[in-house]
Order: sequence, then C-alpha cells, then structure tokens
Amino acid sequence: MSWLHDHQEQLDGYQLYAEIAYRFRPKVLPDDRDDIEVEIVLKLKALPKRMVKTGLKIADGERLNNADKLYLSRKRRNPTENYHHTTEAEAERIRRLYVEEGLSTPKIARITGRGNYTVQRCLKSQGVKLRRRGGKH
Repeated sequence: MSWLHDHQEQLDGYQLYAEIAYRFRPKVLPDDRDDIEVEIVLKLKALPKRMVKTGLKIADGERLNNADKLYLSRKRRNPTENYHHTTEAEAERIRRLYVEEGLSTPKIARITGRGNYTVQRCLKSQGVKLRRRGGKH
C-alpha cells in the first residue's frame, strides 16, 4: 500500500491529490511508486481545481458535460494561460528579454510559452516598470 494514501486524512488540503496519485501507482515500477506519487501530488496542487475535477471525471470513466469539454478544449489550446507561477530561472529570462533585449510582453509570451498576463505579472513582481504600448523605456 501507499503511505501517502493511507494517511491522506492528515494531508490538509491534499486528500484529493493523494487519491488521484494513488491511482497511478500500478502503472509505475514498484521502486518508483512512492516518489512518483509525491511528485504527482505536488504538481496537481498547482493546477486549477476545475482541471483536477475534470481529470477525475475522466479517470472515473464519467462522461464530460459540454462545459467541461469546452474547458478542456481551451486548456489544450493554451495550457499555460492561467498558470501564473514561474520559476526563478524563468523569471530572470523574462526580465532579461524585456529589459536587456527590449522585447514586448506579447513576444516574450510567445517565446516562453506563457500568457501575456503572466509575463506582465512576473515583470511587475520583479519591480520592472512596464513600457506603454509602442514606447521605449
């Protein structure tokens, strides 16, 4: 069995993610199961709740309603549009592209695979003053 699954009542706010991760255990080599389970839980916790719920429906073999199908379709077309978190390395790359290379936020978004809002938010969090459209510094 899985320690994580057996103790999920102690995982404040992570119970749902532990249950999902537990379902993947049989698909992984026995020596890697605990590591994969923890990694899945941590990654799922960063996803929007609606994405997790829709994924659970699929995993349970339920039919998706039209709203869920549309939601998944939008996420497949632009999977990072609502994920506003960036690593330190990504944040530094975004800052360098904007400040040092003078690229616009839409161009940086295309290069990095992030949404324009995410790029702007990342720059603001680093104290970078955004240029007005069409303007330089």
